[in-house]
Amino acid sequence: MEVKVDALIKQIKDQGISEAKKEADIIISEAKKEADKLVYEAKRKAEKLLSDAEKTNSANKQSTLSSLEHAKRDVLLSLKSDIDNLFNDCLKKEIKESLTNKEFTENLIKVLTNDIKDVKVEYNSNDFNKIKKYIDNKLVDKLIKEKRICINNDVLDGFNIIEKNNKYYVDCSSEEVSKLLLTYIKESK
Repeated sequence: MEVKVDALIKQIKDQGISEAKKEADIIISEAKKEADKLVYEAKRKAEKLLSDAEKTNSANKQSTLSSLEHAKRDVLLSLKSDIDNLFNDCLKKEIKESLTNKEFTENLIKVLTNDIKDVKVEYNSNDFNKIKKYIDNKLVDKLIKEKRICINNDVLDGFNIIEKNNKYYVDCSSEEVSKLLLTYIKESK
């Protein structure tokens, strides 16, 4: 049983990581382009400020240069922070959409019906209604009757996988999956 649950968790992680990695690569590429553009603009503005300061106040040149370098550093740090936040938000959004898309849902249901019988999957009502479109109604009714799939509005997004005796669960929300992926992405740099 534990091997099957581990296999399900591994398969879900692998699928999520694979899909999220593809999406992350696209997002990273776009974020890098935007970052390069923003860095270029920030450097250009800092250089212009530096040039103007040298022309207007040569007596205070050293003080002005120091202030501008600090401002440049602050702008770049702020820019990096903004880009990181943008990337994290985009990644969470993509993960949230991926966790309830047709392909992922069909694969998860296939694993639940064919491989692993001793877990249940909980969705919030909005996500549950979304995934029901991808599953045969008779199969949905069967899974609900067997308490293998159910609604739990404490689940914010994504889903929870819970062992039937409630001994453990896996939080597959966009927040938790993105944390896992960000750790993986940061380690692979």
